[in-house]
Amino acid sequence: MTSRERMLTALNNGRPDSLPCQVHGWMPYYLKKYLGGMDQWQAFEKFGMDFAIYVSPEYKYDNRSLANWRKERKELGADSDGNLRWEEIIITPKGDLHHAGAWNDITGWETEYPIKNIADFEIWDEFYPVPIGIDFNQIRKAKDRLGERGVIRSHPFSPGQGSPWQSFCILFDTEHAILLGMDEPETAI
Repeated sequence: MTSRERMLTALNNGRPDSLPCQVHGWMPYYLKKYLGGMDQWQAFEKFGMDFAIYVSPEYKYDNRSLANWRKERKELGADSDGNLRWEEIIITPKGDLHHAGAWNDITGWETEYPIKNIADFEIWDEFYPVPIGIDFNQIRKAKDRLGERGVIRSHPFSPGQGSPWQSFCILFDTEHAILLGMDEPETAI
């Protein structure tokens, strides 16, 4: 069985010749610090794993849609722990959204979420740019390079993590999302 066949068999609840061996995704920090700066392709090869290559398509947007969603980002410098902080204002015709975050060598995170209430969600829902086209060339190139060594992982258009719940939690904060779902289930639908 090729790696691709093995992984697709497992994903379809079949019985592959062996358990697929892969990681959810290689963190850039890990590749840089522990694997000498190699890329995900080299890392899968080094450990003899079944490849699961992440590649996203390139989305195309209408300029009028982008004009209604202007971002002004400001770098705020490092905090006392050395984390680099930022803030961003998203300017729309019906009001602004504000969010902030930080990053370090290991990862990045939000410290203030852009959606804080239902009014913010309505602004986001009306003006968040939606693609008018998709360019799959990078996915095709990766698939050609990969061959039978594994699978390509990607996700459909999403403002966050590629699923409705994860994307919502990136925009609204997980704890508040859970409470909203419990306190106002009709709103959370």
